[in-house]
Amino acid sequence: MEDDKANGLLKSLIAQIIPLNLSTLKSRTSKKKEVLRLEKVFIACSILKNELTQVMQEMGLQNKIVFIDAALHVNIDRLEEALREKLDETSHIGKPLILVGDRCHPDMDIIAKEYDGQIVPRANCLELLLGDKMKELNKEANIFYTTSAWLTRWKEIFITGLGWDEIDGRQNFGFYDKILLLDWGIPVDDMDLLEFFEFTQVPIEPYPISLDNLKKEMTKLLSVDSDSSTQNRDLLETAAK
Repeated sequence: MEDDKANGLLKSLIAQIIPLNLSTLKSRTSKKKEVLRLEKVFIACSILKNELTQVMQEMGLQNKIVFIDAALHVNIDRLEEALREKLDETSHIGKPLILVGDRCHPDMDIIAKEYDGQIVPRANCLELLLGDKMKELNKEANIFYTTSAWLTRWKEIFITGLGWDEIDGRQNFGFYDKILLLDWGIPVDDMDLLEFFEFTQVPIEPYPISLDNLKKEMTKLLSVDSDSSTQNRDLLETAAK
């Protein structure tokens, strides 16, 4: 009889301890994940500043984010210099997550690896917004893509940066059937649209989008395991205490 009571008491204690241990384990796991997420730093093109600000707010992300001037894309040497500057500036904080297309610079992957960075597997910022939908659209026509922010910088990019005049613009844009303005609700200045059309002589059409694909790409980058870094191990041990 006493043995039965003892066994019953032991089982009761075990039943209470196991849920507590599981709860503690879940809490520690959650802390580890949060530490891993917050220590990662986004490096992005300024052309997506509005979109990224909106997405980070909606996702509740508090990670540090720095931007590279979009106009630097016309000069790969200056682009690399700016990218390395941002990597040097932020790499001590945590793993760099580079939201710049892997085709924006021929050595983008090499540069990212030098800093133990993770680069988004998309060709450019426009593909970051459209995802695989861009491939479908490209099958239908020869399309040049733009955004509301890009329209405010086109003169700086083409006229100042590349030195094009109207003849150069019409010759280079003559390949395209249309220009799609990726529209997620940000107002566009009609004068910017008119001037860009006059420069290119290519019809411009609004194309409604959501920011879902951008959210998906950012979530993928944040989920990449970075336990290999010493800083991560130290932070995880601290969080587990």
